[in-house]
Amino acid sequence: MSVSAHTYELQSVNLGSDKQAKQLIAKLTMDNINSEIIRDGDRYKVKFGPIASKSMVNQLKSQLVKEGQKDNILYSYNAK
Repeated sequence: MSVSAHTYELQSVNLGSDKQAKQLIAKLTMDNINSEIIRDGDRYKVKFGPIASKSMVNQLKSQLVKEGQKDNILYSYNAK
């Protein structure tokens, strides 16, 4: 029987500028998590991932909220 692993991606949305997105990334202390800034109209979002564990997701979410970033979206994928 194979166990299906999950991979997570967290997006921090509704940032006002590229500079604000870069500052958010710089403030986080998460190692080994890729981040990407995406322009969405006149707003920006930062995509974090892939993230291997739910505990790492929770740690990242806690840091984002601590930095005042409460608009976060979590995506979960089944890894094959």
